[in-house]
Amino acid sequence: MELIRSEDCVIEGIRDFIKKLKAHHYKIGLATNAPEKIIPTVLKKTGTSDMFDLVSSADFEVMGKPHPAIYLNTAKKLKVRPQACAVIEDSQTGMEAARRAGMTVIAYTKGKKIYRCSGRIIRLTDFSIKCWA
Repeated sequence: MELIRSEDCVIEGIRDFIKKLKAHHYKIGLATNAPEKIIPTVLKKTGTSDMFDLVSSADFEVMGKPHPAIYLNTAKKLKVRPQACAVIEDSQTGMEAARRAGMTVIAYTKGKKIYRCSGRIIRLTDFSIKCWA
């Protein structure tokens, strides 16, 4: 927990990015492999505590990513069909989980080489809602 509090884990533009999606009436879920006990600390540090319609931890799933359960259960709780979901992921296991769930996968690459995704963005400011709606 101390490492999370002391390290810079803020993704540039995250708040504006989520606000833009919310303005277009998208439901926003966070489906993470992170342990439940650290999620509030990370959300507070990133200033996003109040921005998600639902936050899910793989702690409550039978299997974590790359198993699709966390994505399928998050979509179900949000009352959204998996095929109508777009997942923005920065890890290969997360991309695999979203793909297995039948969701559109958009890789948040931060410049890394990533394969098997529907689209790729390097910075959140590069994302266009028109391209994925």
